[in-house]
Amino acid sequence: MTATNAIMINAKQQVRVTRVSNNNDDKTPDNGKVIHFPAMEERAKRDEEKRLLEKEERKAQKRRLQQENLWREQYKQEQKKRAQTHIHMQKQIGGKTPFINWHKIPPLTQLLCAICLVVHVIVTFLLTASQKIWVIYTFGFVPAIYTGLLPWSPYALLSPITSLFLHADWMHLGVNLFMLLAMSVFFERSFGTKRFLIFFIASGLCGDLFYLLLAPFSGTPVIGASGAISGLFAANIMIMADNGLMGQSDQRSSLKFLILWTTIIIVMGFVFGNTAWQAHLGGFLGGRSE
Repeated sequence: MTATNAIMINAKQQVRVTRVSNNNDDKTPDNGKVIHFPAMEERAKRDEEKRLLEKEERKAQKRRLQQENLWREQYKQEQKKRAQTHIHMQKQIGGKTPFINWHKIPPLTQLLCAICLVVHVIVTFLLTASQKIWVIYTFGFVPAIYTGLLPWSPYALLSPITSLFLHADWMHLGVNLFMLLAMSVFFERSFGTKRFLIFFIASGLCGDLFYLLLAPFSGTPVIGASGAISGLFAANIMIMADNGLMGQSDQRSSLKFLILWTTIIIVMGFVFGNTAWQAHLGGFLGGRSE
């Protein structure tokens, strides 16, 4: 046997031994050990964590429900106390709820309402018919005095302001007082007494000026706080628009409302001949521009 043949036989025997050894390794058990799968263990761990989280969530939800029930009970108790307090206050004032809480009205608004009321009481009950006419034509705003058609009077320097506190009758006074309370309370609380007084007088002067421009030779006196109140009304509309209280398109909504209200003022002026619509409109436009 040659050396080459001997080498080949040895190589074949080694391959055979290796194959047999590999086959035996496949058939031999892994010393009784169980095969581990990391993915399954991770999944089981996540499932356990999920169960724990769900358990904690149920506990937290239970605590929230208990707290909400406690709050509801406290709210009911508070409502009950408020109702009892309200009933007690009604009994103290004779079982009636006041229509106007006078103590909650700002001071200048109270003063303006009081002046209008006192002036009207004096003019109505303490003056004669001729004296009433003299007061209205003297302290009311008469355009013809400023254009020279009527004789000049020193009182004309004060009449643009004094005319704001004169009223034709109780209906005129009642409507203006109601509107003054409705328009002035919010404005005075928001901007203060000083600014409110300036705005009130400025709006009244705008109403008088607009009446003078549109009826320069009129001898009919303009009286009442309607021009100043119209200015407050316009200002409140603009404030509501700026605060987003008039819908999605606040500026457009406020403009439409201003146009509509201007039209209403003009139409009412022609329907009711004794209404100085020019002063109403002037005060309204002045309040919007201010």
